[in-house]
Amino acid sequence: MLRPAAIFITLTCMPLLPAQAQTVSTDSTDEIDVWRLCPVGGLLPIMEISAVRPANGQVILNADIIDSQSESVSQLSGNVTLLGEKDFVHADTAVYHMDQQRIDLKGNVQYRSDQFEFNADSMTRFVNSENSELADLDFFIPLNHGNGSAEKVIRTDQQITYLYDMSYSTCTPDDRIWHFNAKEMRLDHARGVGLAKHMTLRVKDIPILYFPALSFPIDDRRKSGFLYPTVGQSARHGFEFEIPYYWNIAPQADATLTPRYMRDRGMQLNSEWRYLNSWSETQLDYEYLDDDLYGNRRKLASIQHSGRISRHWSTSLSAAEVSDFDYLRDFGSDLSSTSVTHLSRSASLVGQWDNWKFVSRLLSYQTVDNTIPEDSYPDELLPDLSLNGFYPDIGAGIEYELASSYSIFTRADNISNQRFDIRPRFSRPFGTSGWFVIPALSGQYTSYRLDDPNLPLAQETKISRSVPIASLDSGLIFERAVGENDRFLQTFEPRIFYLNVPFREQDNLPVFDTRETAFGMYQLYEENRYAGIDRIGDANQASLSLTSRWLRRATGEERFRVSLGQIYFFEERRVTLPGQVPDTDEQSGILAEIGASFGKHWSGSLDLEWNPDSEKTDKGLFRVRYNQQNRYVFNLGYRYRRAADLNDINLKQSDISFSLPLSQRWSTVGRWNRSFEEKIDLDKYFGFEYESCCWAFRILGRRFLLGQNASNSPEFDKSIYFEIIFKGLSRAGTNIGQQLEQNITGYKDPFE
Repeated sequence: MLRPAAIFITLTCMPLLPAQAQTVSTDSTDEIDVWRLCPVGGLLPIMEISAVRPANGQVILNADIIDSQSESVSQLSGNVTLLGEKDFVHADTAVYHMDQQRIDLKGNVQYRSDQFEFNADSMTRFVNSENSELADLDFFIPLNHGNGSAEKVIRTDQQITYLYDMSYSTCTPDDRIWHFNAKEMRLDHARGVGLAKHMTLRVKDIPILYFPALSFPIDDRRKSGFLYPTVGQSARHGFEFEIPYYWNIAPQADATLTPRYMRDRGMQLNSEWRYLNSWSETQLDYEYLDDDLYGNRRKLASIQHSGRISRHWSTSLSAAEVSDFDYLRDFGSDLSSTSVTHLSRSASLVGQWDNWKFVSRLLSYQTVDNTIPEDSYPDELLPDLSLNGFYPDIGAGIEYELASSYSIFTRADNISNQRFDIRPRFSRPFGTSGWFVIPALSGQYTSYRLDDPNLPLAQETKISRSVPIASLDSGLIFERAVGENDRFLQTFEPRIFYLNVPFREQDNLPVFDTRETAFGMYQLYEENRYAGIDRIGDANQASLSLTSRWLRRATGEERFRVSLGQIYFFEERRVTLPGQVPDTDEQSGILAEIGASFGKHWSGSLDLEWNPDSEKTDKGLFRVRYNQQNRYVFNLGYRYRRAADLNDINLKQSDISFSLPLSQRWSTVGRWNRSFEEKIDLDKYFGFEYESCCWAFRILGRRFLLGQNASNSPEFDKSIYFEIIFKGLSRAGTNIGQQLEQNITGYKDPFE
């Protein structure tokens, strides 16, 4: 009997290929879609699909004509469609075998879902099963523009897909810059593993790589195998080539082994080992090189560990060691790493409760600067114990804080000195949303037990110091609506901070880990001008500051801020560090901070310290930033610091960096960090990037300061890096995007 009709059946539907994406999330307008240069649309035209969707795994089978040839077989023809909850299939004809629960579709078979679409000559699907078979398939994956073909595709109940004589690319079919083909490919969806046989990667139909057999992951699960290689050229090492191998040792452990060939130095082996369990994670790094240029065996070893033993207790470990003084200089990637003088090694045990925190720490160093004499090596802390507590209300609104520590400082000659410190502090905040007053009173007691005969007054093995500290912090907050339709809220915030610390003689105390802090806006409200315990600065002073902000009322976003501040001293400051002279100024420099956001993409800031005695600027920092979609990036910074004395030099440094598109496909990146006082470039690089729909190429040249050589002349490293990216597949060359993220503020590699 011939009739137009619809059949309701239950059918399990799953894509044949995984839809893995390299696109950046589109939830944010500030991120780049790496597929923006690809044509819009897939293989199939936009089809009119009924708004009525079946539920509970059912599929609606429609056709212009349905011929029920028997009770178990139905012949369908004319606009045959299978409409599921999330997919749609169209064919010229179909045969539904009810007894076998099988549907055979033939002629212009079209499949579409949100993640996958294809054309095929024929398709067989089984009801309530994942078994299916397709012939002469052309497919498209919208999420990452993946497309290709296969002579035959078989999907089994064991979640395995077989593809025969298949090809794949993310380039458009009519302009394939690259593609790979394989005689046979097996995708194990349950294990997340694929296996390709006789696979060839081609660029413009030229074979580049051939693999008789290649195993690869098809989802986010880890799998052992080679990662993309890195190629480069530098003045320190010559031509460089490395290819990492990832080893998935166990579910909780893995390693990355990287042979690195350097023409001028030889073969280096780098390794990274990671271990993770229910309470901790540990990473061990080891580098080894029999250096032809240096003439010795060289190595670096480091370990990083963090763990949580229980709800209240945690552990951490961080340590590094190098074989020689020049290792970091020869293999560091920037001035901050090549100029390191000490490598720290620390281990800690931390206990934390609602109101208390206990820290037990061991700290030692390896000195890697051979110009530092042994008697100037930093002391080791073996151990350093601290117990700190805080109670927000112990009665009558009074806050209570306790800071205490016990430290043993050990020198290279095994001489040990002990220090104990305790500081209870009481404060009582008053105020509302428009004002506050916070009086505070604390007392600090410090005692030393000294065994070092070279320390001041070493004939006294026991020395102590006790200091009372009183402060009063107060401020007002005024607000008013400003701007068109009162869009903004302007604040006016005057603040006064008074500090009184009586003088205590401290020249007889050693200095283990104390230094004078850099003067800034935050220091206006600090109770000690020194960072550390060995000196408590005497003070009888008042800090005055004024801040005004412009806030967007709808979101609370700060659009503009200006702050001015200064300290007025009522007495001379007599406490000093060794080699310093007492400060007799009656007032500090005037601090100014300005920050602003201009529109959606521009921001800027200016920090100044003006000396009223010399009527000159002592310090200044100016920054301007522009960032649009992480693609248009521009940063300009200038830092100035006037020499404090004749033994110091002025600091005048600029830092300019950018990432700017030249056209839809070409862009340029660069950085120029220069010291004008020393007339040298600290770091500079320049590069280009070309991007198409399915591939990208980067080249970057760099020259940065390593430090000074034996004749005190600046020494530089010159490097050139290359990177090619096959979108949706892999990349080869140096990871230039990672370098740009580290050196250009606001830059984000779209291909990560």
